[in-house]
Formats: sequence, C-alpha cells, structure tokens
Amino acid sequence: MLAAAVFAAAGRAALAQSNTQADEGPVIVGENKEKWRAFELKSFGAAIEVNTRYRNDQLRQDGLPDLNDRELRQREYFDLTTELYIGHKNLIDFTGTAQLGLEDRFLDSDSTQSNTHESNFTDLYNLNALILANSFVPTSVYTRRDESLIDQPFTGTIDALTNETGIVSNIRSTVAPTTIRVFHLDYNQSSPLGQFDSTLVQNTAAIQSNIFVSANNKLDVNYTFDQIQETQGTTFTNDRDRHDGLLTDTYTFGTQGSNQLRSFLRYYEETGNFPYQTLRWDEQLLLTHSDRLETRYNTTVERISRDDSDQTLGRGEANIRHKLFDSLVSNGTVGGQYFTTSENFDSSDIFFNGQLEYTKLVPKGRFDSTVGAGMNFQQNSEQGSTISVIDEPHTFSDPFPIVLSRRNIVEGSVRMTGLGGFPTYIENTDFTVQYFPDRAEVRIVAGRGIVDGQTLLFDYDVGPEQANNINTLDTSINFRYTFTETFMEGLSVYTSYRTRDNHVDAKDPSQIVLDNTQVLLYGVDYRRGGLTLRAEQEKRESNVNPYDTTRLQAIYDLALGPGSLVTADVSYDLIDYSNPENTTQFLRASARWEQRLMDNFFFNLRLEYRNEQDDLSGNSDGFEQHVGFRWKYRQTSVFGEFTNSFLTSDTSDQTSQMFELGLRRDF
Repeated sequence: MLAAAVFAAAGRAALAQSNTQADEGPVIVGENKEKWRAFELKSFGAAIEVNTRYRNDQLRQDGLPDLNDRELRQREYFDLTTELYIGHKNLIDFTGTAQLGLEDRFLDSDSTQSNTHESNFTDLYNLNALILANSFVPTSVYTRRDESLIDQPFTGTIDALTNETGIVSNIRSTVAPTTIRVFHLDYNQSSPLGQFDSTLVQNTAAIQSNIFVSANNKLDVNYTFDQIQETQGTTFTNDRDRHDGLLTDTYTFGTQGSNQLRSFLRYYEETGNFPYQTLRWDEQLLLTHSDRLETRYNTTVERISRDDSDQTLGRGEANIRHKLFDSLVSNGTVGGQYFTTSENFDSSDIFFNGQLEYTKLVPKGRFDSTVGAGMNFQQNSEQGSTISVIDEPHTFSDPFPIVLSRRNIVEGSVRMTGLGGFPTYIENTDFTVQYFPDRAEVRIVAGRGIVDGQTLLFDYDVGPEQANNINTLDTSINFRYTFTETFMEGLSVYTSYRTRDNHVDAKDPSQIVLDNTQVLLYGVDYRRGGLTLRAEQEKRESNVNPYDTTRLQAIYDLALGPGSLVTADVSYDLIDYSNPENTTQFLRASARWEQRLMDNFFFNLRLEYRNEQDDLSGNSDGFEQHVGFRWKYRQTSVFGEFTNSFLTSDTSDQTSQMFELGLRRDF
C-alpha cells in the first residue's frame, strides 16, 4: 500500500513538474531539459578483495573437558559501489554497496563437536533507494546485511551479523514534520567456544513528530511498537511485545523565552518472561527571575503494574539557585514523595537539603569548595509481601562491585540486562551476586564481554519488612586548591568528607539494618600537557560495609602529527574490606600507538593488561596484544592485523589468537 501511494505520488509530482515547466516563461533555444530515462548512472566503483583469517581459541575449566576451537576463513569477493537515478533524479535516487564472492570455512571445534569444511556464497550489502527526494514525503527503502568483528579485551573476537530491511518516510511540514519507520531486524552474535551466542529478531514500527503549536509551544510525539524474540545460548529465550509512547510538550515564556514548562506523558508495556506496564506523568517548570536567581519545580506521578502487583509513586520538589556573588552560589531543595502498592504497603518521605558553592581566585591559583547538608524523614508501613524494582540503572566500574542499595533483596531475584534490555546476562556465568541485609553486591565475571564504564539495568524483588520510621541526616564538605601559576601549575590538592546518620523507630529496630557512614577522601592530581597523575585515599567507616581504598593513576597522551597518536593509562586500586574481611588489588594498564608513515602506510599497536587479586573471589591475570597495518599504493591496498590474548584465573584459562591478512585492488 505504501509503495503504491509513493508511485502514485511520483506520477502526480512528475505531471506537476511538466505542467509547471510548460507555464514558466519563454522557451530558450538550446536549453537542456531534464528527460525521463530508465536509469542514469552517476557513479560506479569496483574492487577485488582477497582475505584470509585464522582464529584459535582454547578454554580450560576445572571439572570440565578442555575446549579448543580452530577456524580458517578464506574469502574472495567483488566489492561494488554505485549511485544511479531511476526515471529521474528526484524520482528514485539509488545508492548501494555490495560484497559478493565465495567463502571457504574450515572449522575444528570441540565446543560444537564438529570438524567441517564449508564453501558458501558470501553476500554483504547496504542498499538504499530514496524516492521523491524533493516531494512532500521523501521515502527511503533500504536493506543491509553487515558482518563485523567486535574486539573486546580478554574475550576473544565476537562475530556480529546484522540483517535489516525497512522503510523510512519523512513528512515535510512547517507545522508538524514527521518521521515514520518500519523495519525488520535479525541480529546474531557468536563467539568461539560458544560463550556469547545470542540472537535478536525484531519487528518495529515507529513514528516521531514535532508539532509546532505556536511560536513558543512545541509538542513532540514518539511511539514505537516492537515484536522481539531473544535467545541467549541454549538456556534462555524471551519472546515479547513492547509498546513505548511518549508525549513531550515544551512551552517557553517570559523575556526572550527565559522561562520554560515541560510536560511528559509516557506509557510503556512489555510482555514476555518479565511482563510489566507503566504510566508516568512529569511536569518540570523553570523560572528565571534574574541573572542571579532561578527556581525549578518538578512533579512526578507514576503507576507500575507487574504480575499481580500495582505500584504508584507521587513526587514533588522545589529548588532555588541563587548567585549571591560571582564566587558564591547557594542551592536549596525541599520536597516529598509518596509510594504505595496493591499489597497495602505505603511509604512517605519529606526531604530538604542545601548547598553552598564557593570559588575564589587566590595567590598562585584557584580555591573551590562546597558545603551541604540534608534531612529526610521517611515513614513506612508494614510490608507483608515482596515488591519489584524495575530497570534500575548502574554503571560498571571495574573492578568494583555494583551495589544495589536496598534492604531485604530477595535472593535469586536479581536480573541484569544491557542498556535497552538486550542482551540478558546469565547469573553465575556473566555475573555473581552476594546478598547482605542492607544491599546486594553484583560482581562482573572477567572475560564475559562487559566492559568498564558500561551502563547496565537491574530488576529485583524486595522482601517483607516491619513498619518503621527512618530519619536520615547527610552532610558533605569539599575543598580543592589548584595552582595556576609558577612551576606547580596544574597541581591540585583536594579533600572531601561525607557523613550519613540514620535513626530508626520500629517494633524491633535490630531487624532493620541501616548503613551509618563517615567517608574521608583526600588526594592530589597533576595535569600538565598530555600528562595526568593522580593519587588518592578513601577511608569509609561504616557499621555495615567499611573499607579503605588507595588509588593511583597515570594517563599520558602525545600527538605525533597528523593521524598519529600515543596514549597510555596505568591505574592501581587497593581495597581493604572489613565486613567480610577481604583484600582486592587491581592493576590495569593500556597503551595505544597509532602512526601514519608517509601518506600510504598506517599501523596501530594496542596493549591491554589486567591483574586482579581477590582473597574471596580469587585471582585473574590477562594480557592482550594487537597490531594492525594498512599499506596503499595507487589502487592497491594490503592490510592485516594480529591479536593474541590470554586470561587466566584460579579455575580457568582462556587463550585466543586471531590473524588476518587481505589484499584489495580498486578499479
């Protein structure tokens, strides 16, 4: 139906163009008129490429048979690129790239118990047809098949194969520009030894529109429907539908639009293994009273349904920010929230906090400080059954555990996914969980493809608890002195001190574990040119989870010229835990060298090293080396890369080697 509408519009557009040209002004003798053609070739390129890749992966695990996978791939294919017009350049503008050829694959695999040789036709492509580019509804029809190698430290090389076909239409309008997208996606990840095999099949229909209601009022409309089939290895499957709708209204007013009111309404529903539904409404008001004074007012109402449980949250807060002087800024917030469930549990909070920020130019440098304090008064009724926490985001900072700071987390209920809900990670394979009365600690298993700085989402259940009232006092103070002159330019010394004191009123206070803390952090860093040095000490006194941490880090960046760069990063963390007693040492080092020699030769070198020693979790040691190059002379290119990696622990050893060499000739 969409294709028929597009070509019907094409006919009308073509007729309109012909009539317009017939009515416009005098005919100029010798003028070139655009003609309709079956097709007009704008550009064409071709290349021949020969590629050989060898990979060897070995895995030893205590109590299990050793695994060894060896794979050799040889490819010979044509690489074609083209751009052409069909009928007219404003009717169909076609662009495409394709790799067509043969692949021989030799596989000797213990993980799949196979020794095979396959010869297959290889087809990788990216094709796009832009229809009616100058019309009211330009539409792109595309299809792509792409294979990429995901190179993550200490995990070997992961093959990712993507097949996607779809249609994207843009409705051009000064009042309501709109984009409509429909696509089908097949995404497969596979790794040697079968450690990271996953499949995602997705059908999606989405619409996004920006409606300009008036000069100072805009309404954004977003809706996406997904049908998803997900598998992880042979043990996990999840077929689900998702509805995700969001309305955002932005209204600006006042002098030069300095004030703003933003309204959000979101509906989300997901079926499958973990079904839930949420409806949320937010209001955010910003008032700029002067150059020195602004206030913000935020309200939230959210309702979540999961299984047979309903949860409702209402929250409101007001914030004032006042610049007393150029060097002194004050912040204050007051608010409250109310949370209730269908299991007759409710919780209410009243909170307020304040902060002063001071910055002053002082002899030889700059002085920065902040002082803050806050109070929270919480009343909780008796919680007779479990409640669910959904999509709680946390960022992984290797080697520290991810801490889920909730009391009475139900053992075995923690579920971890990537950002966006894919992939779903498997407990005791990709991560482990240790449960405490006031929290759960999630530890990432090294070599499972989860990288430092990655954001992860968590679902878990919180168990029953007696009625209680909890009052919490938080304080903080921070100082930093930075030298901006003399030979000490770039040197900073800093310190911070934070406290949290909790008071609980309950029938049996000993059953409610709260973390009272005093955290002292002090350190020094030095930044000059491309060099950064940092040393700091953190002492955390706690009645639940005390520890001391020493951190050392050195970072260096040096530009060697156009296209050439050297970077190095070395860090060391020493963490002493008291409850339970444990010592963790983590040494991490990386170096990269990218060098362009002349105009036709480029190479890169990467080294990654990690060593972790943990009294409770065990020890691990990993080292990866990678080198790659590309040489080009006129229309001929030679390229290659080599990676060698190993990761050893108390219970397993994993090694991986990958070698690739290729030759390309452009015509």
